[in-house]
Amino acid sequence: MYFEILLSLICVYFIFFCMENFMSNKRPPGPIRFPPFGTLFQVMMESSIGYVAFNNLAKKYGDVMSVKMGLMDVVMLSSFEAVKEVMTKEESYGRLCTGAQWDRSFQKNYGLAFSSGPAWNEIRAFCRNALRQYGYGDRKAMKNLIIEEITVLIKYMKNESNSHPIRKIHFESDYFHKSFANVIGTLVMGQRFDYNDQELLDLLQHEHDFIKNGALGVGLLMAYPFLRHIFPNSLGYTTQMKGTNGFRISADNLLRKRRQEPYDINPRCFADEFLKKIDEDDLNPEPLFTDENFAVVYSDIMQGGTDTTSSVLIFTILLLTHNQNAQVRLHAEIMKVIGEDRFPEIDDRKTYLKKFIIDRF
Repeated sequence: MYFEILLSLICVYFIFFCMENFMSNKRPPGPIRFPPFGTLFQVMMESSIGYVAFNNLAKKYGDVMSVKMGLMDVVMLSSFEAVKEVMTKEESYGRLCTGAQWDRSFQKNYGLAFSSGPAWNEIRAFCRNALRQYGYGDRKAMKNLIIEEITVLIKYMKNESNSHPIRKIHFESDYFHKSFANVIGTLVMGQRFDYNDQELLDLLQHEHDFIKNGALGVGLLMAYPFLRHIFPNSLGYTTQMKGTNGFRISADNLLRKRRQEPYDINPRCFADEFLKKIDEDDLNPEPLFTDENFAVVYSDIMQGGTDTTSSVLIFTILLLTHNQNAQVRLHAEIMKVIGEDRFPEIDDRKTYLKKFIIDRF
């Protein structure tokens, strides 16, 4: 009896194995898939470092290859030419939205980062045009906004340095988050915050909850989205949703505050432009511009523009710390071209500084 059950299970598995590997000829070449793990074993055997493993597999199967991470089908692009060719086609505009991302978006095709299709095209065009009205993409307007924030940042850094016995500044990973959040917040909310303002600190905590605490389980949740309901605490899902709910509350408060102002007559920020679209879309039976969608877009813009850019600066400081020669050359060029009496301009990127930026970023 047990032998018959075992044989039946083997036959069933063999059928699934054949269906997974031989029933479709539309996929790019790739490693053999073993349900329900896909190609996870082959990836892990190549290297414990993700990009190294995929790079090694690309040498075997080509620059465009198919892998399956658990239940998730993935097409890996491993060369500039492949990325350029594929990403210019409309078929590649889709965004993976599953697990925590799907729940974050109210389980709808909302937001800027993870939506797809016509909804993504429309919301992207609106966001670009709305942000431009308040300075985004305008060199002069952005320059004034950035200089205002840099002035505050320099004062903040001087105070921190002067308060330390050896004039030391401890650059933590989120050191510049407040500055970038203020620049983006000015466009989105029409205001900047003091670095000790509780509303700003709460926003950064919401961002940290979603991005940082999902690191442990992000790979597993993408491969097996259902695990978020089984091990929500262990995989960081509970904390991620705590951050998501925090952003939703912040977005609701912002809209409530802006609705008390004449946003339709005298719009002052991105949120006001979104409110005008909400009013226009109100009679639509399936409106795209809603309070819920604003909460997702708001979260996308604040998270996407704060964490990544701040991390770049932190890693730049780390790089220069370990490369004293580059630090000396950059300082000499900056003092020669700019000096100490004015702020830098875009056109001040001279030979070595420009090469450094291009080479590193």
